[in-house]
Amino acid sequence: MTNALDTRIHAELAQFKADGVYKRLNYLASPQAARVEMEGRGSVIILSSNNYLGLSNEPAVVAAGKAALDRYGAGTGSVRFICGTFSIHRELEAACARLVGTASALSFVSCWNANEAVPGTLLTEHDLILSDQLNHASIIDGLRLAKSITKCQTGVYKHGDLDDLRAKLAAATDRKVKMVITDGVFSMEGAIAKLPELAAICREHGALLVVDDSLTVRRVTQRLLTREGYRVALAKDGLDALDKLSDELPTVVLSDIEMPRMDGFDLVRNMRSDPRLAGLPVIMITSRIAQKHRDYAAELGVNHYLGKPYSEEELLALVGHYVQEAAAH
Repeated sequence: MTNALDTRIHAELAQFKADGVYKRLNYLASPQAARVEMEGRGSVIILSSNNYLGLSNEPAVVAAGKAALDRYGAGTGSVRFICGTFSIHRELEAACARLVGTASALSFVSCWNANEAVPGTLLTEHDLILSDQLNHASIIDGLRLAKSITKCQTGVYKHGDLDDLRAKLAAATDRKVKMVITDGVFSMEGAIAKLPELAAICREHGALLVVDDSLTVRRVTQRLLTREGYRVALAKDGLDALDKLSDELPTVVLSDIEMPRMDGFDLVRNMRSDPRLAGLPVIMITSRIAQKHRDYAAELGVNHYLGKPYSEEELLALVGHYVQEAAAH
């Protein structure tokens, strides 16, 4: 006997197939990479993966995973507050807290999970959360969950439109807590959030600013160096950096690889081809820790290559070395 649910599902699946939107899985016969072996398709180039940094099959990452399995096994057997949490996760969270200058940190298995957890955990029916129009899908899911679970108010402000955000915050006079959430770097187009302006508006209206900064740690590095007494000029990307370098020569250049418009490799290539900039020391800070990236950076003329999260002591020692060297000349 076919029940109503079976009837409906079969009809919907048939319609999906007729519309050409029925999803069929592709099976990989090799590790995830830029090019994979796919059953029935052979060698295939992958353009849709989140494996941006190529770490899925990086030997050092695989080896570390094997070592952790040997030492800790395949899991705690339950959530961390019931059966305990591994000491290596405590080390990770302590390192993350040091990186961003907070008292503590909490790790999630993905940023998607974190974005889903924050609004629904912190907000209540008396509160408001406003999201940039082009925020990542995980943030949008977080807002939907928060609205369903806590009955908080949710809203969207036009992408990067500070006046629209200011107006929506000003109108929310009856909300006890007001939260604004934004990507630090918008993944679809590479635009960078106007964080100083957003922070100022949030302070003006007593709102909490939440930033999904999965794609950059430049602001964290800026704060670290500023605390140590250094003057830091921040560029939006490689093109902006070259523009700033035309006006002023710094003691040392710190660069990421992942930047919109012009990435770190292209920035260094342009610097080394310009006689005025060719001698500037460059410290590259990146999540791309594979040896091929290190070798390519060295070939371009990068002086030091630090992986994220980097050692603050190592970075400060390198910057201090170049400052002393410049002062000696």
